Amino acid sequence: AKLNPNIAALGQTMQQNTDREILDSAEYHMERIRKEAGTDLVSRVQVGEALPEASAMVTAKITQSMGRKYGKDLFTPAFEEIENDASIRLNTQARQQYLDGVRAEALKATDDPFYVNGVMEGLESQIAQNEQRWTMETAKYQKDIVKETYQDEVSDLIDNGGDLLAWDAMAKQTGPFKDSERNAIVLDTYINKAVEAKSPEMLNNIPTRFLNAKAKRDVTVAQSQIRNATYAEWSQNRTMAEETRKQNLRSTKVQIIQEHLDNGTVDARKYRNDPEAFAYALAMSKSEGIDKTTSVVNAERIKNGVLKAAISGDVDGALGSLGFTGDLTEDGLYNFILGSNNLNSAEKQALAKAVPDLLEGQVLLKNPMIKSEIDNYLAPALNNLRKSPNAEIQALLDGTTVETQVMSAFEDEILMQTSAYYSEHGSFPKSFTLNGMVREARRNSLEVLKELTQVSNIGTTTSEAQKTVQDRKSNVLVVKGIDENGLPIYE
Repeated sequence: AKLNPNIAALGQTMQQNTDREILDSAEYHMERIRKEAGTDLVSRVQVGEALPEASAMVTAKITQSMGRKYGKDLFTPAFEEIENDASIRLNTQARQQYLDGVRAEALKATDDPFYVNGVMEGLESQIAQNEQRWTMETAKYQKDIVKETYQDEVSDLIDNGGDLLAWDAMAKQTGPFKDSERNAIVLDTYINKAVEAKSPEMLNNIPTRFLNAKAKRDVTVAQSQIRNATYAEWSQNRTMAEETRKQNLRSTKVQIIQEHLDNGTVDARKYRNDPEAFAYALAMSKSEGIDKTTSVVNAERIKNGVLKAAISGDVDGALGSLGFTGDLTEDGLYNFILGSNNLNSAEKQALAKAVPDLLEGQVLLKNPMIKSEIDNYLAPALNNLRKSPNAEIQALLDGTTVETQVMSAFEDEILMQTSAYYSEHGSFPKSFTLNGMVREARRNSLEVLKELTQVSNIGTTTSEAQKTVQDRKSNVLVVKGIDENGLPIYE
């Protein structure tokens, strides 16, 4: 019997609503079906059994969707294989063969046409998302290979005086590069070879066919860079050679000193191939030497002078009387010590060995903390004295002996303590210990200032104060010997 049209329409509407509800919850239903089937591979029949209320069209869609997801999942290991294997990724033929194998496996997934159709849709969608990138990478890779081949060919032609214009005509017909790209290959190859050969003149041989305005500028820049780099390398090598020469000469001088210490004389003939060493050995062999005590005192004065110059900043004042000129550098100290006429061989040898330590001590005594003690304590105290109405104090200050003696007391105290520390420990004090020494020197200097400016120590009249000034000016400390600790004894 034929159904009433109204009833048929109602049934159709109800089915459509049911299908819509199922499709709206498709992910839920697909996951449920997978769990019930225990596999991702299902058929339309299995979907229909799980969703008996669904129409045939909906079961087909659900089956195809499940196949599509399986196809995408199937692509993942294939994608990783391609990405990790350049021989597949960068070779169109090899890549297509590999993907055809993946497709063949996908077709065998199940006999259900709806599911297989979904599998292939999912697989092909993933392939399509990556194929364009792979194609571009392959094209670039293959073009780079051709470029490397061209660079080798151009390099050979440059080396052998070949015809670059003939090569270019052939490359234009058979290669993948435009005129501008081939020009760049020729230019870059020429520049690289010129840099390697350190020959800016080589770039003058580039045929004008390959040079536009920009290329000519690039050639000029490259030539300038090659010249500058070549000069810098030459200059560096020259500097290194000079430094090596200085070090070798220094070592030879130390060797000559040792020979003099061992034998009492030097055979200058052994050094005849080195004019500077020969002259030094000759002078050493003729040297009569100086008094041992004087040499030791002079060595101590040099050590103290180096350190005092670091505190005062006055190199000439600290070492000028000993014949030192120039800056307190490693070379300067070595040359001064080894060439000094005021030292015997033993003191030269000992002082030369002490140069690294003296330079370390020099750095230590240039600590800004020392200057801050002067700026924060000693300078204000001296400035306050300058404001004193006492005529005798003013007379003393006019003679400048107070400032000189106070600063000397400060510097000498630091020098004495650091030298004593070095003699005892074989190294200079670290920052914490040095801080204590500097504070002690500052306190002693202020005591000196107090003592020097007491009226009873100056005189009760201006003339007496002026006489005190003259007496203090003439009271210059002179080293007369060395004590048991290696420190100077002053007269």
